[in-house]
Amino acid sequence: MEITYADPENKKLAEVIKALDNYCAPRRNNVLERHPFWAHNFNEQAGHCYTSINSAHVDQTIRPGHSFSLACEFVCLQPSHTMQWWKDGQVLLNASSILPNITLSMHVSGAGEKDSGNYSCRTEPPDALGTTAVITVEDLPTSGPSVNTLEPTVEPKQGVLDVVMVWYLLLKAIFLILMVTTIALVLACRLR
Repeated sequence: MEITYADPENKKLAEVIKALDNYCAPRRNNVLERHPFWAHNFNEQAGHCYTSINSAHVDQTIRPGHSFSLACEFVCLQPSHTMQWWKDGQVLLNASSILPNITLSMHVSGAGEKDSGNYSCRTEPPDALGTTAVITVEDLPTSGPSVNTLEPTVEPKQGVLDVVMVWYLLLKAIFLILMVTTIALVLACRLR
């Protein structure tokens, strides 16, 4: 079966095929995960924005009672994406955002042995996966005189999710007002 168009040169067909080729072009993958079978981190290419996660986690050994923080920067999020924090293959947190770029931080205070594990972040649907941090909570062995150990602390950005929620609710309210106004105008026009 052959498809033909009124256009003898099939210019429209060529334009459609070219558009599909541009849309379906393979993306460059950067491997940022220890397990290459789940290692896709899509970046910008040819003016398109693909979801990616920037995370620089470091494996840490933490003393019981101390705290630690981890952060993942989500780039080019789509409205359909959910940001997730994972620990040992289980979802810890689901969050969504109307903003395309957001940093999702996690802070654990008073860490105990139950907080030991493999932490990572990813999107759902699974378009991007951040690196994995191995956190071990245990008493550090002491040999000789007591030495004070300084632990690096990272203060997470406060209020990021609060700002996102306020914007989300504000946009939702504006949409509702516009929808009610439109319905009122349609009804008023029909009554004339």
